[in-house]
Amino acid sequence: MVMNGEDFNNTFDNFPHYLSESIKQVLITSTYIHLWRPDFAIFANDLHSVSPRILLLGPTGSQIYQEALVKALARHFGARLLVFDSGSFPNDGLAEHEGRSKSLGKGNLPF
Repeated sequence: MVMNGEDFNNTFDNFPHYLSESIKQVLITSTYIHLWRPDFAIFANDLHSVSPRILLLGPTGSQIYQEALVKALARHFGARLLVFDSGSFPNDGLAEHEGRSKSLGKGNLPF
């Protein structure tokens, strides 16, 4: 399902959870070029800090917080958000990926 970001109630100004200013700025600046200036995105292809993808990780139970972050970001840029149920995809290779991601420690990012 594709949802319009302007329809979300979540904003960075009325965020329902604690959100540091630095996290807010990192999210906005890392997605700015892809959401507001896609014509310049080709010049940022080699910059890892400016990626069209965002990976939000957290402990069990943090999905609500992560969902609120994504909705606030979509609202900030007026972007459309693709929402899907990951349970509808086959789990082939998921265990291998989870084991690999758990083995990555601080400073061992795969890029």
